[in-house]
Amino acid sequence: MWFSFTAVGAVTTCIIIVSLWEKFQTNPTITGLDTDFHNWEVPFPAVTICDLNPVDEELLERYINSAFLIFLLILQIVRHSETLFYDCEWRGDSEECYDLLVPVFTEMGFCYAFNSRHAEVSWPWQSQTEAEPFAEAFIHETDAKWSFMFNSYRNDTTLDIYIHATEEMAGLEQSAQHSWDRRVEKVSFSVKHTYTTEDARQLSIRQRRCVFADEQSLETSPIYTYSACMQQCRMQRSRKFCKCVPHFYPKINGYKHCTIVELACIADHAAAITDVTWCTCELGCSHTVYEVEKLTEVE
Repeated sequence: MWFSFTAVGAVTTCIIIVSLWEKFQTNPTITGLDTDFHNWEVPFPAVTICDLNPVDEELLERYINSAFLIFLLILQIVRHSETLFYDCEWRGDSEECYDLLVPVFTEMGFCYAFNSRHAEVSWPWQSQTEAEPFAEAFIHETDAKWSFMFNSYRNDTTLDIYIHATEEMAGLEQSAQHSWDRRVEKVSFSVKHTYTTEDARQLSIRQRRCVFADEQSLETSPIYTYSACMQQCRMQRSRKFCKCVPHFYPKINGYKHCTIVELACIADHAAAITDVTWCTCELGCSHTVYEVEKLTEVE
């Protein structure tokens, strides 16, 4: 009897130890919910607006027979912010749209962004020679309004709206939160911010399933983000298949922008390049998710 009880106890103890060890390896962290935001300085999201038809047809006709490189050609024929947007407001204050919305190249095409760290700062139609340092937009509990507003001259197209964290960039792994076709006047969204304490650094990336901003070096961004990692993965696959990358990716040593002829190779291998199963990117240990909660229809 003594031997039986001892054997059963030993086996049970081993099972419990193995179970706890496996749990520690697969899920060693605890997620808590904090709702006390009254003293927070809440960062406003980046808003990326992509015109599904960004090309000015008149300028395209003018440059169609020119010998410009594809990058310079695109810079000249896209619609400028002052001819695309008007009545821009930030926190209730009216501002010039070209001061708030700046050009940005994305994997979805040429877009304009508000409050984005990755927006382009030097363009042929701009007179300024030195770009002002980026200043992230925040909202406070005492602000009269928490909104960013704009209107568009375009009545014949749809604008895709991407709402994402300031340090992230709109990419193929993200779907547009809203396609604006003038039937919706306001988009309300909720914010879910996840952060990881420094104690988690003693765990491996596989255990905590996230990467701290300064933990991995990326070619596409000075800080680690999920979108930057995915973009770098697609750039590497583009170079693998075609020895070049499309023009909407940043200029990085070791990566050559494709010519018009080489873009045919990108098109032929588009499915393989965008196959996310080849990219082993983890979420950032500090990341924010914005979810649309309410769409207000135009009356």
